[in-house]
Amino acid sequence: MLVGSHKANIGYLEAASGAAGLIKAALALAHREVPAHPGAAEPEPEAPWSDTLRLPRETVAWPAADRLLAGVSAVGFSGTQAHVLLEAAATPRTAEDRPGPEHTDVRSYWAEQNRWT
Repeated sequence: MLVGSHKANIGYLEAASGAAGLIKAALALAHREVPAHPGAAEPEPEAPWSDTLRLPRETVAWPAADRLLAGVSAVGFSGTQAHVLLEAAATPRTAEDRPGPEHTDVRSYWAEQNRWT
């Protein structure tokens, strides 16, 4: 299992830390890569590092598996805890598969009286 933290990349974000972790995990799944953990030249010697628990020191390809899963945990200032599991799409989209500009007009999803011109 590869572990990481957005704090090493962008610092402490207080209330937005859960959202940052979610975005980092979603991007890692989308790109099928686990980003390097900055400043991990010498991992904590007291942590139980092994072949099953690793801290990536450089960007690595997402390990091959039937399902690509990522977990995100966040703890709020008041002690609130949130845990989310993300699963990658079955196959990554190519540029040809993505909807074009004609399908991305946000206004088309709003009721007629709520549209802006």
